[in-house]
Amino acid sequence: MPRVSVIIPVYNRAQVVAEAIASVLGQTFQDFELLVVDDGSTDGTWEKLQSYGLKIRALRQDHRGAAAARNFGIKNAAAEYLAFLDSDDLWRPEKLARQVEYLDRYPEVALVHCDGWVVKGRELPADLNSLPTFYSTRHAPDGEAAAVRLMSVPISTPHILVRREAAEKIGGFAEDLRLHEDADFLLRLLEAGEKIGYVPEPLCIVRIPADTQPGPSLEYILKSIEVQKRSLHRSTFMRPYLLTALGRSHLLAARALYQNHDRTGFFCHCLAAWRLRPQSLRLPLAFLALVLPRPWGLTYLTRLGAYGVNASL
Repeated sequence: MPRVSVIIPVYNRAQVVAEAIASVLGQTFQDFELLVVDDGSTDGTWEKLQSYGLKIRALRQDHRGAAAARNFGIKNAAAEYLAFLDSDDLWRPEKLARQVEYLDRYPEVALVHCDGWVVKGRELPADLNSLPTFYSTRHAPDGEAAAVRLMSVPISTPHILVRREAAEKIGGFAEDLRLHEDADFLLRLLEAGEKIGYVPEPLCIVRIPADTQPGPSLEYILKSIEVQKRSLHRSTFMRPYLLTALGRSHLLAARALYQNHDRTGFFCHCLAAWRLRPQSLRLPLAFLALVLPRPWGLTYLTRLGAYGVNASL
């Protein structure tokens, strides 16, 4: 029986999935099985997977999303540890070795994650090792501080190695979520009292589209609010951390809606943030932006600092 089951969900990525598979097959730690779950692709991805023969276990399901594909992989996995890699991302050769060593050393930890890079486009920079990593300017969620930091610093799914027992205990990934299913997974682990560890090495490369705009989209922010509210309703343990995080998320939504000329939405999310932080003096002042012309309102809000990610409310 292998020590690690690696699960790659893939949907219509025939042109890029080979690179992800190669980064798994090239691991220095070789006691793993690789399950690639085709989520109902229509571009020849399934046929591409057949060419690997016994090097991988190719599974197929109707198109139901990445969360469902990961869960299908978990159900078919044989190992005690589970790792997940998205079909357009990459691992460094030492990724599994470092994380297996960590979980073996700390049996009380359910999940370990690592540092890595976020790269725009498919081409990797020649000087990758000299570039700042994801956690080079922020504190990684880890140990006793994991619950606090997870609310403002995400953990990407390709970065993790988790004990299968812990993943099954919380029911795997929420299949009704198409965004933030990874954050929801981590929140439910913390709600269950599980511990999160961290290996401070850049072992993953997450690739995003070259035309990705800076900052989170409105859809991304609103789904984040939904996921945080779910956890708030499920858990009293996470409540102190979630209230602060929800306030920040509502402010980010308010900013995006104001920029989209949706003043009603701006008002509703500012009000929601104020209800969570009634002691704030800046939030009621933010409503004054509604009586100003939009360019002036944006300048006013920026100077007020009432809706920034790091705003001190």
